[in-house]
Amino acid sequence: MKRAFFCLIITILLAESVCASTLGDCITAMRFDMASVRGSRYSDDGTKETSAPEGWMSIINASKATLSDSVTVEIKGFDDLAFDLNKVSEYDVSITAKGNVIDDEAYIIYDFIYNSNYKLLRVSEGTAAINKLTLEERYYYSLLKKQADIINSKYSQPYDKEKAIHDYIVDTFAYTDGEIIKDSHQVVGLMKDGNGVCEAYAVLFAILCNMTGIENTIVTGTLDGVDHMWNMVKLDGEYYHVDVTSDDPLPDVKGRIRYGYFNITDKEILKDHVIDEGFPVCGGTKYNYHRLNGYVVHSADELKSLISERIAAGDKRISFLTEGYALGSSEDVVNAMPESYSGRMWIVGDYGTDGVYYVDIS
Repeated sequence: MKRAFFCLIITILLAESVCASTLGDCITAMRFDMASVRGSRYSDDGTKETSAPEGWMSIINASKATLSDSVTVEIKGFDDLAFDLNKVSEYDVSITAKGNVIDDEAYIIYDFIYNSNYKLLRVSEGTAAINKLTLEERYYYSLLKKQADIINSKYSQPYDKEKAIHDYIVDTFAYTDGEIIKDSHQVVGLMKDGNGVCEAYAVLFAILCNMTGIENTIVTGTLDGVDHMWNMVKLDGEYYHVDVTSDDPLPDVKGRIRYGYFNITDKEILKDHVIDEGFPVCGGTKYNYHRLNGYVVHSADELKSLISERIAAGDKRISFLTEGYALGSSEDVVNAMPESYSGRMWIVGDYGTDGVYYVDIS
């Protein structure tokens, strides 16, 4: 029997370069341009055995979920294509495989390094212990837990909790304006510096949803042609899009909270977003912010009535959704103001189409 020994190293790295040293007959190094990773080492004791790709994927995914640093797998019927690490890769996890293959039996040690966001998410989901986090990550995780406890103590309904999470993020943090650094993508960086980009916003929203019992997922795609992340939530069996980043536009204004991207449908978000494949259909309308609160207008008379009611209630920031009634210009809002109003106003909206409009008055 011909005996072959080699070391296979398949590395999915979150860095700018790949370094590998040759051992035996074959080394394969594969590079992907991803975010940087930081973490400590944690071991998974015991060797796992499998002969099916499905079982192998389950072992790898279970190890990632618990933030194990390594797992040893004995594979019978090993085949490079069937047991390809690309099938279990995630952009925020680095996986290195090394070991030996004799005929079709492999003995491989898989090592993992995790992005900070990934670790925080797994801990918030309850699949990994908090001691997997660094001291800095634990500190900011504890602050988020306190915020979640406040929300849980104030509200019992998922929608109210979700809105409180949305409002906390929009009112507390600012989108990064200027040069984007690596910490801008991390929840720790967002909380430490007070500003960040869409990934940090989306992951923070997901962590707080996990802590308050709201079913959610992080969505990837594009916004106006640029890579983007946002969220989906599931309320009463229906899915909704939530893009907290888009509800916190520049320039950042303390106290200004918008709801144009809060619990909207696929049709509504696809006006300026593109959704990657594989996500659930979002068709829920019941818990859309404007529909739930009755801030929907279908005519000039309804717009005038709504604005008068909101001003009488003391609102300085008014938003509404138009359906079957597209505003032609800012004059439509001016004409809807009460005759007694004489202050200044700022109007934002996409004239000529159904959508959300914002009116700030002074």
